[in-house]
Formats: sequence, C-alpha cells, structure tokens
Amino acid sequence: MADREIRARYELLGAVHDAPVSLFRALDRVTGKAVAVKILRGASSDDAARFARETSILATLDHQAIVRYLDHGTTEAGEPFLVMEWLDGFTLAERLAEPAPLTFSESILIATRVAEALEAVHALGIVHRDVKPENVLLVSRRPDDARLLDFGIARASSPARALTCDGLVVGTFGYMAPEQARGAGEIDARTDLFALGCLLFECVARRRLFAGATEGEVLSSVLYTAAPRLSTIVPGVPPLLDDLVARLLHEDPASRPQSAAAVLRALAAIDVDEPISERPPGAPPALTEREVRTRDVTAAQIFGEASASLLDRPFVGRERELGALLSALEACLEEVSPRAVLVTGPPGIGKSRLGRELVREVRRRGITNVAISRAGRSTVDASVDCAEALAMARAGRPAIVVVDDLQGCDARSVAALGDVLGELHDCPLFVLALARPELFDEFGHTAAVTFTQVMPLAPLPRKAAVELARGWLGDRAEAARVDRLVERAAGLPLVLEELARAELEGRGDELPTSARSLLETQIGALDAEARRTLRAASIFGDVFWSGGLSALLGHTRTTTESGRLRVLVDRGFVVPHAGSRFPGEQELAFRHTLVREAAYGMLTEADRALGHALAAAWLEQKGERDIILAEHFHHAGDRARAMHHAERAARAGDGHFRRGPIRW
Repeated sequence: MADREIRARYELLGAVHDAPVSLFRALDRVTGKAVAVKILRGASSDDAARFARETSILATLDHQAIVRYLDHGTTEAGEPFLVMEWLDGFTLAERLAEPAPLTFSESILIATRVAEALEAVHALGIVHRDVKPENVLLVSRRPDDARLLDFGIARASSPARALTCDGLVVGTFGYMAPEQARGAGEIDARTDLFALGCLLFECVARRRLFAGATEGEVLSSVLYTAAPRLSTIVPGVPPLLDDLVARLLHEDPASRPQSAAAVLRALAAIDVDEPISERPPGAPPALTEREVRTRDVTAAQIFGEASASLLDRPFVGRERELGALLSALEACLEEVSPRAVLVTGPPGIGKSRLGRELVREVRRRGITNVAISRAGRSTVDASVDCAEALAMARAGRPAIVVVDDLQGCDARSVAALGDVLGELHDCPLFVLALARPELFDEFGHTAAVTFTQVMPLAPLPRKAAVELARGWLGDRAEAARVDRLVERAAGLPLVLEELARAELEGRGDELPTSARSLLETQIGALDAEARRTLRAASIFGDVFWSGGLSALLGHTRTTTESGRLRVLVDRGFVVPHAGSRFPGEQELAFRHTLVREAAYGMLTEADRALGHALAAAWLEQKGERDIILAEHFHHAGDRARAMHHAERAARAGDGHFRRGPIRW
C-alpha cells in the first residue's frame, strides 16, 4: 500500500497519464474529497525545474479560473508531488474536436474565463507563455467554468532571450506571438494576449490560425503570415468580436490590447444576437449573462449639460484638492521644473469640474497658455493647442496642459507624455491629467510613474453634498428630502443634480435614466461574471448573503466567495458585515443604494422573475419573515405563494404587503 499513498493522507486511486509527470486521481483522507496528484518520476533537471516552477506559481495564485493548489512536498521515495483540486471535465482541445461547433456566446465565455485567469497571473508579473486549447479545462463541459492549467513554463516578464534553452524557443509554435518566436524583444502580458487571440480565433473559426505539416512550417506562418479577419471566414461574426480578435493578433505588441482587463472590457461589450446556450442537463437554474443597458443619447447629452451647469453652482467640497493642485503649480513656476498631477475617480465624481476650476484660477493669475483636451482632442475652451503650449514652455513661458479622460488615449500617447516631461525637465510646464480608474486596467499601475503626484478623488463630503442639494432644491429643500437625496447620490455631484431634478419634477422615487447611465458606466468596467454577481445581489436588496448568491448564480458557495464577490469587495461596490442575520452565511451590503438600484435595473425581465423565485426559495429555507417572502414571490409572478405569505404576515401583524410596484 506504501506505493499507493503519500504521507498516509493521499490514497492514489488511478493514473490519468504517465511520464515524466504522473497524474493520479486520489482521495484526500482528511477532507474525504477527490484530488489530483502530480508526481515527478525519473525526470531531467529541466523537468524538475519546470515542476518546481509550476508548484511555486500555483501556490501563489488563488482565482476561480485557475486550477486550485492544495499541497506539495516530496514522497517517501524522494519524488516531488503537487496536489490540486480534482476537476471533472475535458480540455478545450477535446471540445474543439467534436462535430458540434461552439457558438459565439460560448466562445466569448471561454475567452472571458481565460482572460480573467491571465489578469490574475499578470498582476503577479508572471507570463504564462503556453496558452492553448490543451491547457484550458472545461469543468463539467461548461464554457463559463473554464480553467487555465499548466504553469510549467511560466516566468516573470523578461527579455525573450531568457526563453531559450539549447537554442530552442519554449512554448507551442501555433500559439506563439511573433516576438516570442523570434526570441527578440520583451515577453510580457501582451504575449499571452496574442495566444488568447489564437485560441479565440480557433473557437470561432473551428480551425487553427497557424498550421503546417512541420513545426518549421508553423513557425514560418507565425512569423510571415498576417492573420486573416474572422469575418472573412465565418459569416455573421459580431463586428466587435471581429475587431477584438484582429487587435489581439496584431504583430506589434503596442497595437494589441495592453492588458487582460482591457480584453475583458472588450469582450463584455460584444452583443451577440443568438440564444445563450442551455445550461448542462441537471444544472440548477441560474441568472444568465444577459443584461439591460441604458443606450440613450439624451442621457449623455444631459450629463454634458449637467457638467456645464455645475459651473454655475458654488464650488464646494473640493477646496483641499484645488489647493493641492495650486501648490504643485506654484512649485512648478518657482523651481522652473515640470509638474504632472494625475487625478483619478469614477465618472460623475467631479474630476472635470476640478479641472475647470484650476483653469479658471490660473487664468485669473494671468497665465494664458492653457491647452485643454479630452482623450487627446482639443476642446473649444482651450486658448492654445498642446503643441503651442509645449513650445511656450520650451521658451520659458508658463504653460498649462489639461488632459481629460486620459484613459481614452492610446498607449503611445500616454508614453509620449512621460517623454515630454523628461525632455522639458527645466521648463515651466504644468500637466493635469484626469482619468477614470480604468486607466490602470488598460495600462497598468506603471502609468502612474509618469506623474509627480497621483490624487484619487473621494466621494463628495456630506456637508458639501448637502449644500449642493439645498442649492438645487431651493425652497423645497426640507431636511428629510435633502438627506434622502444625499444618501442616494453616493457622493457623486452629477448624480445628485439629476436626482434633485427628478425630485422637483415629482419623480423622486425613480432613478433617472441619465443617472442610471452614469452608474452603468461604473458597473460596466467590471468583467461579465462580476456584473452578473452584482445583479444577483441586487435582487435581495441592500443586504445579501453569499449562500443566496450561490443559489442565484448556480455556483457552490466556495466558488462564489472566492470568485467575483471578492472583486466586488475590492472595487468598493459592496462591503462585508462583521456578523450575519443567518448563522453560517457571509453577510454583505451594497456600499451605496444607488449602485444597487442601477444593478437591479440591468436585469432582464426573465432574470428578474427567476432571481426573485430563487431568492424566495433560499430565504424560505433560512426562515425569512413572511412579508419579505411575499414580496419576492410577488416579483417572481407567483401570486398564490405571494398571497399565502402575505396573509401569514398579516395574521402575525408583520408589516403590510404591497401589491404595487416595489422599488428594490
């Protein structure tokens, strides 16, 4: 029995494959669960180094789209072993070999999961270097539960020459980026994104992008053949999918998406006009990936007008930030040395207003060389363009450059900004850049290195929000009404104005379309599964529980808690509670009611009804109050059960059941 067990804990049940790494299905006697055990037997020093590298990387990673590390060590025979979670499924390569093609939706789901895994890997400065269908496992045949495998040749970002051993390039030729195949240039996250493009191309086109009878022919194809557009091969490809794959497969890394997060946003924006595949037989019902977005041109126009109208209101709540900007400007002028400040914050928080106040102040002080651009394009209120401002600075005359929506600029423009500041090291140039937090998703946190100061904008202080609300409401500014608006606005001045406008028009209980559009922009920066999780949470109300989310998402509670729920906490959308009303359940709450309202508004009608039915069933098991169950069943369209619980609540004197529309 000694050769069939490890450390008297793992009982080897059967080999899955052998040499040089043997993979076993095993039983963990401590947990009683099946696990996967890799054992390295009679291997070379290179194999041993690869095994040790995979073990080290997996032990560092903890992500729902990556196979989970459990344990490692050395067997009694002195052989290294690695224990991972056991996953039933088959590889993407095996799925692609089946006659039935993947749908566009399924292909996007798989690419999304792989991109999520790469986002976690790249955050640690690691490049996988071997993304291919054989290294993607579809758990239970589900495209939405793809896992990235095999980190044996992964390394830290490094020059390509570090990838060679005895003259051989490490990786799989058909999925290598040109810079990896040439062994020249930097190997970084964009190298993996090229491989992801190859994988996504294969999922949609049902053929490998780079093929050949020999490895030499495949390598030649990688180096000298331009990738065709998907739309020339597969009819009906969504244009945004076609464009994304073309960018991923660009020969120049600088022309590809610059991060996995940027790929995730692009994937989330693709609208596929086809039914989403049915869930596997036996799988529990769950919310779909579909969502409703506010696509209203007038909403954007309203917010443009609202942003301008803010100039007519008192400038309150940002005096400290304006003072910091003016101090940096004074240092720039006194020391005749450039200064660059980056102000970050979500849409509607007041970045543009702060920038306008700075411009107003510098012009009041007699500085007229002010260039203003939005995402790289000059605006009408600029007195000079960027080129003229730089020329003035070179001539020793103070110049101000304000760049709004920096996240909308391309990588070359962001890099050029750093070059300009280095070149004009002894000139009176002041640069103010305004950006959403997605800037760091697109370009990484190295984007901040360009700036002498980074200033994240916090939500507007309550005192300032109250002052603004009173100004908008005028003689209707009763304390209770002001408090309600300030609470709902979550510190966003533009949203506060729209809520005040709705209040004055008698629509105070509604979330205005324009405000919803702005909040959807914030939510839209999340990946698809995180948005689905947020929508599921909104069905419960302001407070929800991880077990309840699992019931709506079709996950195990462990998957929910270790997955996108953690992302929502990290991004500040939700906050965990210290205790819980339901024993054994992790309780959380939306940080702001307005975000919950926006997420709830993104549910399709079918998902909303299904979500309330699933929530009611879960809450009923937990012993929830009848009045709450009645309202959930009401929204689920189950009139009989809604009335049953409403009558029970009435007999118990527990609240009043409202048959009309309920604002969740």
